[in-house]
Parts: sequence; structure tokens; C-alpha cells
Amino acid sequence: MVFVTSTGPTPQIKTLRAVWPLEDEITYNVAHWHMLACVAASAMFLLYLTEFCNRAMYISGWHLAVGGTVALAGAFVYQLSPMFVKGAVDLAAASSGLKKAVLPVLAVGLAVSFASFALFTLWLFYKHLTSGKRNQNPGFFHISKL
Repeated sequence: MVFVTSTGPTPQIKTLRAVWPLEDEITYNVAHWHMLACVAASAMFLLYLTEFCNRAMYISGWHLAVGGTVALAGAFVYQLSPMFVKGAVDLAAASSGLKKAVLPVLAVGLAVSFASFALFTLWLFYKHLTSGKRNQNPGFFHISKL
């Protein structure tokens, strides 16, 4: 961790970055909190899905499980990229190359995870519209409830 004094950052910041790759440290610190947040949100969503018993629950649950696993694996490699390219001559360039290579995997995993949320939300919306109880129980669509 770099501490900034009351006079501002040190003037030898380039020397500090050459000795210690600050970018990788920041990537690690930010990525692991996002990974924990993703795991917590996924757990809450899966817990919510247990209240339903239909195809939408299974499709959304499997999409979330597969997409979340792929996204977390990609994020793990991304945040620990310096460890995966330890024997490289130029550690920073090799780490950057690995990060660029793993970004599509991370994006696909996140897209599948977000699609599971979207599919389930659309299914709930469809069920609400086709339930035939719109007139008796308008829910959040009725203006008088606002």
C-alpha cells in the first residue's frame, strides 16, 4: 500500500512504479471486492429462486451458475495475472497480455450471469401480465398505489 503524505505524492513516483507495480496491486484490491459482491448477489438471487418451482427457475439458476463460474475464474486470472506469468522476462508486459486475453472470457461470463437476471425478470413480468388478476390486484402498475 502506498501512503501519500500531507505534502502530496512523492516526486519519484516513476521509480516507485518501476520497483513495485502499483497497477497490479490496485487491480487485486478492487477485483477481490467485486468478486465477493458477485458471489453475495448470486447467493441472494439463488435463494430467491428457491421460492419458485418452474422452468424459469432452472434456466435462470443454471445460467447464473455457469456464467458466474466463468466470470469468477476469469476475474481470478485477471487479478492474479502477475503470478501466472512469473517466469516472464518482462513481467508487466506479460501480465498485461494475459489480462487482455482473459477479458473476453470475463465478459462472456458476466453477460450470461446478467442474462439470467434478465430472463427471470422478464418471466415474472410475463406471468404478471398473463395472470388475469390485473384488475383485482394491480400491484405496482396502478397509479393510485404510487
